[in-house]
Amino acid sequence: MSINRVPARQVQGDPGTAGTSRSSDTTEFKRVLTTPKLIAFGLAYINLMGVFTLYGIATHMTRGMMALAFVLATVAMGLTAFSYAAMSRRYVASGSVYSYVSKTVSPAPAFVVGWVVMLDYLILPLLNFLLIGLYMHQLLPGLPQWLYSLLGLALIVGLAVKGVNESATLGLVATLAGFVFLLVFAGYMIATITHSGGVGSVFDMSGFFSPGALHDPHAGLGSVFGACAILCLMFLGFDGITTFAEETHDPRTQVGRAIILTCAIAGVAFIVLSYLMQLAWPDAWSQMRNPDVASSELIVKVAGPALNIAFTVIFVVGCVGSGLSALSSGARIVYSMGRDGVLPRFLGRLHPRFKTPVAAICLIGGFGVVSLFTDLTSISSIVNFGALVAFMAVNLCVPIVYWKVVGRRGPKAALRYLALPAAGFVVDFLIWINLDATAKSIGFGWALCGLVVLAVMTRGFRKPMRELSEM
Repeated sequence: MSINRVPARQVQGDPGTAGTSRSSDTTEFKRVLTTPKLIAFGLAYINLMGVFTLYGIATHMTRGMMALAFVLATVAMGLTAFSYAAMSRRYVASGSVYSYVSKTVSPAPAFVVGWVVMLDYLILPLLNFLLIGLYMHQLLPGLPQWLYSLLGLALIVGLAVKGVNESATLGLVATLAGFVFLLVFAGYMIATITHSGGVGSVFDMSGFFSPGALHDPHAGLGSVFGACAILCLMFLGFDGITTFAEETHDPRTQVGRAIILTCAIAGVAFIVLSYLMQLAWPDAWSQMRNPDVASSELIVKVAGPALNIAFTVIFVVGCVGSGLSALSSGARIVYSMGRDGVLPRFLGRLHPRFKTPVAAICLIGGFGVVSLFTDLTSISSIVNFGALVAFMAVNLCVPIVYWKVVGRRGPKAALRYLALPAAGFVVDFLIWINLDATAKSIGFGWALCGLVVLAVMTRGFRKPMRELSEM
């Protein structure tokens, strides 16, 4: 899979120690990371193989304008990356949106934002379970899709209970294999494009849009914004670079630089790959049989069934690694909230043998059964609801910190700390309101539950909200 949500840094075997600053630790991290290494970590978290995840859905939705939708998504994420970079310079040892809002505004709104973002951690494992079922069934149709998803769920829950060491190795293998695959497949696509039209056919604006698609009442720019709303999912993880601040030589400059460059590199890669995909199969939007697994149809059409087998194996291994990372991250947050008394206390306990939050893992794993009854578009939209709320919150924090608190003034400060965050907020908001109605209904319902929990914790909003260990 393509998504790796990054948990706060933690001491192995004790999820409760994640995110602990150097001032409260007896030992310090070694400052060994440089900007290139941080970028490598960021790209590994994003995983460029994600371009295949929503290829069919976005191509069908936009009538072949997926590359244009990725251009908009890259602009939106790029503006947000500038805001994350600015906040990382101010709060070197903090990395989560909960920390940023709590330090900038107050713990109460930070709790609400953190609660909404927590929905991502509950839903992301479902996305991986669903994708495992879809692609395994496409490759080996002898078993039903739901059974493959259930087997994937059981495997990921088992690995999460045992510990998170396996996810690092699995993620590295899948990332390296995916990178090699992308280079090989890009070569196949270029060969297909130039076979009949020559080298010049690689440079064709129809890879971005066509007049027919732009004026199609069922497509147009509205569909591009709609596709952009789900394609932002492919960028999730660039913000995880902030969790390496305490191991970076010069975190105040290198972390922010790495965030921006990671987002830019991923965006360019997604745009180029989706552009080549469109040119290699121009009529895909009308000819694909199943949008959920249309990337396999494209690979078979361009490179043959053998490469599709290799793709499916790499993709499914990536799903397992990403699902393990997402489940471990979500379980850690549930564990922290159980330990803080926000959720039942039994969720805040570690297993005496495995030293992992087994109850929290099983809770999220049990919730994963929902993946057997939903679809790829719905899950992607729900995840992006929380992610875009987080991105808007970070964009709002920047002017509060730098313009109001720190007092930065002048034309350059106005551009960096007012104009860019404002533009990022507006673009994120425009994408957010284009999410489907189901995602917004579930997202607002979840946010309302968070407000109820906040009201209970503050005794009807009469007591100040205390800071939690992690959200």
